[in-house]
Amino acid sequence: MRLKIGNCVFEISFSFLALILIFLTGLNNRNLILVFIFALLHEAVHLISICLFTTAPKKVSLTLFGAEIIRGTTNINYNYEIIINLSAPLFNLCVGFMPLLFRITDMFSTEIAEVNIFLGFFN
Repeated sequence: MRLKIGNCVFEISFSFLALILIFLTGLNNRNLILVFIFALLHEAVHLISICLFTTAPKKVSLTLFGAEIIRGTTNINYNYEIIINLSAPLFNLCVGFMPLLFRITDMFSTEIAEVNIFLGFFN
């Protein structure tokens, strides 16, 4: 499926749509659903930082194995490149350590923390 918003093409593969369908219909594992939601937020933070420091991306592809973001400009400052690459893992780590920082100990907050710390260190 392809959508075009401005100069950016959003492409969603069939495998990604199938994954969403599996999550919505038959999967009752809350941790996997949280991983999926926060992985999408992770990619959204990359998109926001790309838009802040460079031009809007040319293409965003969502597949079963992740997202591919093709920037409109290829020559950017190395400092901006570092910020773009570290922004999403730092977002996940900040969200992950929030319950620990504020000593929130309920089960759902702990699961959110575990998922985000995993995503932050994995990426």
